[in-house]
Amino acid sequence: MAQVTLATVARAIRKNGWKQITGDYVKRVNGKIVGACALGQAGLNLGVAGDDLERALNVYNDLGHAIIDWNDENKWTLDQIAERIEKDWTPYLDEVIVV
Repeated sequence: MAQVTLATVARAIRKNGWKQITGDYVKRVNGKIVGACALGQAGLNLGVAGDDLERALNVYNDLGHAIIDWNDENKWTLDQIAERIEKDWTPYLDEVIVV
């Protein structure tokens, strides 16, 4: 288990590192990571599973589901997703999330 703040999650989404994908948290080819969605990228950067991160974020008005929609349906960039979290959840950015 990891403890992170919502601000740390936003930074972990923005950090990037892999090609942004839709439909899966993380895509591997021959064991090598080739892409990840916003939650997958954040999870990889934080050392937690993307689906665990989604569940932990859902305590904030289904924020985990919203991030999936922004990534998969709206096709927002990682930076746009991080900015939306920072803007709409400003009062909660210092809240600790247990993943």
